[in-house]
Amino acid sequence: MAAEIDQIKPGREQLSIRAVARHAGVSVSTVSRAITGSTVVKSDTARRVWKSIRSLGNIRSLSEIPRVRTQTDSPLSNRRLGLLISPLSRPSFAELAVRFQEAASTLGYETIICPVPDDADRMGLCLRRLSELSIQGIAVTSHLDENINAELKSLKMPVIYIDPILRVEDGGILSVNYRSGIREGVQHLAVRGHRKIAYIGGDEHSWIAQLKRDAFIESAREIGCMPKKEWLIDTEASILAGLSAMETLIASTERPTAVICSCEALALGALSAMRRSGCLMPDHMSLISFDNGQLPDPAFSTVTAVRVSSSALANAAASVLDYLTKKPARQIPRDLLKVPTSMILSSSTGYPTGQTLPLPSKSETGRATDIYR
Repeated sequence: MAAEIDQIKPGREQLSIRAVARHAGVSVSTVSRAITGSTVVKSDTARRVWKSIRSLGNIRSLSEIPRVRTQTDSPLSNRRLGLLISPLSRPSFAELAVRFQEAASTLGYETIICPVPDDADRMGLCLRRLSELSIQGIAVTSHLDENINAELKSLKMPVIYIDPILRVEDGGILSVNYRSGIREGVQHLAVRGHRKIAYIGGDEHSWIAQLKRDAFIESAREIGCMPKKEWLIDTEASILAGLSAMETLIASTERPTAVICSCEALALGALSAMRRSGCLMPDHMSLISFDNGQLPDPAFSTVTAVRVSSSALANAAASVLDYLTKKPARQIPRDLLKVPTSMILSSSTGYPTGQTLPLPSKSETGRATDIYR
């Protein structure tokens, strides 16, 4: 078995469920039960299965999973929620799947997790399987094409989209409160005396990227400054793009004293550029990232972050679906559709070079946060 495992390449696409079973050291049926959220599987075993999925790549589709009958297949057990999630190779999505299962279980639901396949035919098969299982609501983490969205709508059950990249016409949208998170990051820097703040944003074609950018500009105006045009960089959300953007800022005639990155990949690239150029953090430049806490790079733990919690997203999604199953005709309360962020302070933020300010007390920090409301 060890030799077979060694032959599996991390990140390989269309990974079979048998390869996951070999990697996790469990049976194929155990992997199937873990993915479909069966309570028969111990939590430690389920976590090991999901860890293998994160390490090895995507399962082809729910249709590949052998049907395993358990006591939860009884007609009397009809409290089930579905989760369409892709790609499972992303650590944050795999973590979200585990947290969603836990949140749904707390509310009394079984969870059926469906890795989204690449083609429409297999996607249709996944949706039909979910329908056959009499689930009461579906949470979606992926952007699906119009045909799949139409098929979802035809199931006539509650559907909630978790922070979609592109806007959707039908179904509820559960979104992170990016405006509040970006604002908190800007004010954190402002309290430390920063006014020359740059912004590196990714995926410029998505509405989330535009929302973050607008929130940054609005927050900068609140503290009495407007970033130079060359300090507002829109690029793709990748490590290489972050590296290139930060190199541009470091080489600029007037260098900003602080930078906010809209995602962790950009921040990791920015961090690499700072290392290469000898730009010390926070002595020469402060850095803040918007992230979900999933990057494995140990150096990233030193970056002050506005964090999106997988648990908060999962709890909110399960709560909204539970609300809609009980009150299908009611409008979803706004507070259920907004997921808050949290500020994780680290050593990457300090005072601008050559400026010494006293550390603010707790009360002063509170006033600084409130003054711009």
